[in-house]
Amino acid sequence: MTDTSTGTGPWGGILTGRGSGSALDQVDIRRIEAVCAPLRSLNTEGLLTGLLEGIDGAAELVALVARYCVLDHAALLIAVDDFDAALTALASLGIAPSALVPSVIVRARLSERYGVRPDQLDVRLTHASLRSDAGADRTVEIFMVRRTPELPPGLVEQERAFELERHFAMRLPEPNPIVIEGLRWLLRTRAEFHWDGGGYNPHDRAAAGGTSVLYFLRLIPDGPGKIRRERLEVKFFGDYSTITSTHTNTPPAGADLLLDLPRPRAGDGRPGVDAAAVVRTGWYAVRGMAEAGRIAAGRCRLLGRGRGGSWRGRDGGST
Repeated sequence: MTDTSTGTGPWGGILTGRGSGSALDQVDIRRIEAVCAPLRSLNTEGLLTGLLEGIDGAAELVALVARYCVLDHAALLIAVDDFDAALTALASLGIAPSALVPSVIVRARLSERYGVRPDQLDVRLTHASLRSDAGADRTVEIFMVRRTPELPPGLVEQERAFELERHFAMRLPEPNPIVIEGLRWLLRTRAEFHWDGGGYNPHDRAAAGGTSVLYFLRLIPDGPGKIRRERLEVKFFGDYSTITSTHTNTPPAGADLLLDLPRPRAGDGRPGVDAAAVVRTGWYAVRGMAEAGRIAAGRCRLLGRGRGGSWRGRDGGST
């Protein structure tokens, strides 16, 4: 993400100087802006086209996934001191937040990532509506972690630096186990995503039976020593915890594992994140993924699976 000064936000107004500074700091305001800006003009096909860039047969995959899924939201995690004040600040930025509900899934992810008990983290979420270029509503899902003395040192800085919870999401309007499992297989084996956890939150859209989500992640070489992260959520209403638990229990290739991110522990006094070391580690991890993909592609061709080159990335290897 390019860091800019105050600037003009995606809602057509200046994002600062409107009474929001006391509840949302400038870093998070710019991060919210960066998430909202592309969302205003995206549609389902456009999102999938960007996510599947460089994959052979991408057009066919886009058409197939778009047959079952629709663009739902973009999301990110911010840190706040007071939830009510943060909601008021969001409204002053020109987006309309919904009432907060507990975030079960992201709280569990943070708990595991930083080695603290879930009850030491107060994480909530809001679905904030945003007007798109076409006049329709778009949704920004904003997770808020409250700053408390129990918060692990380095959590806020690390989450901001690596955007570990930032993603785009598609929704499956008519979920059933066969379609869900089919999408899991398609995204993992043909679209080159890795499983990145998920879960079931009974508090989110409780009237619809709660919300089940699956996360997917691609790490793609993006120039010398650089990595582009493409993270996708597939969500559907109802309790599909049997499927989400299987997805979650599968060894993940999440960014914090593949990039070997430091995991600060509460009260251990560890120094901050060494960003350069993280990038170097991540680059080697992606090269290893590409090499594994080339080996798998060779085996598939020997076995006569797939049509020529359907498992290769832009550089001739799976990324």
